Amino acid sequence: MHSQLAAVVAALGLLAGCATDSALPKQDRAATTKATPSAAADQQSTETQPTEPQSDNGVVSSLDDAQFDLLLSDAGLLEDWSSQDALLKSAQLQQEAEWAAEELIASCMQAEGFEYTPETGHRSVVAMIDPEFDIGTRQWAEHYGFGASTMIVVDDGALPEGIVGDRTTQIQVGDLDEQPNEQYRLSLSEAEESAYQNAMNGHGGCAESAWAAVDEDPRFKTEALQFALEEDETLRQRVESDQRWIDYESAIQRCMASEGIEYRTTDDYIETVMTGLMASLLNDPSVEYESPEWFDILGKAQQEEIEVATTLYDCNGDPASRAKRLKDILSTYPLS
Repeated sequence: MHSQLAAVVAALGLLAGCATDSALPKQDRAATTKATPSAAADQQSTETQPTEPQSDNGVVSSLDDAQFDLLLSDAGLLEDWSSQDALLKSAQLQQEAEWAAEELIASCMQAEGFEYTPETGHRSVVAMIDPEFDIGTRQWAEHYGFGASTMIVVDDGALPEGIVGDRTTQIQVGDLDEQPNEQYRLSLSEAEESAYQNAMNGHGGCAESAWAAVDEDPRFKTEALQFALEEDETLRQRVESDQRWIDYESAIQRCMASEGIEYRTTDDYIETVMTGLMASLLNDPSVEYESPEWFDILGKAQQEEIEVATTLYDCNGDPASRAKRLKDILSTYPLS
């Protein structure tokens, strides 16, 4: 039971930590999207406002959806709602960079007189949230809400009725079955191993020089990430001060209020949910871990979270709607 509780504490801490900087994927409730009268009116009012034509930056509009998600996430504008495609693309790019670095390290170490086998089987692992439901879709929201209270316990097929649990699976890119370099290192004398480690990890050594070269290689800098590197210090400020974005977020808040939900941002909501659950499920000595009362508290929090997340879709505050509005705004910004 202690190990289970530790897992819960870790999950709560992870989600609470995510809430301070980036929200977990947004979601919603009903399978058919309905727009409330207030949401439709707000949407029309914000979409028909005239805007000053500005020169197209020629960058944002050229990005595919996965690259655009990465750009917005890097700038903190889309929080952490990256699609599964975006997650995979990011992982594969990192994997390719690691493999390129391994090839450079091997050449460098061999030039230093040592054997080194490129570890191009080294794997990156991407957590995929329940392949049955795509992240950022209404269907995902109807099951997981924002992914906060619904990810605290693991769905092992034995949860009480009405309780949602984490069904995360993992996709692995590459694999590593052998460790030839470790075997080689162990075969060296103490003096040879010291020289090996200095050649590999010393100042200006093979590892450092290889990664310096990879970091400058344009193959591993997506257009989105390169643009974000140039713009991310000002991008959030520019968007958040744009009247079109201010009107859009205000419309969402009014729509949510019309449904009886006090809402400012997803970050704020998740932080509130997790703080309350930590107090009730972990810090209240009167509530026994995984007792009926414990699950009852969790179940009510999950129902509310799913209600809020799905209503956000009805109010045009879902990931796709936010991304479209951000892309429309960013496409009118000239490059700085």
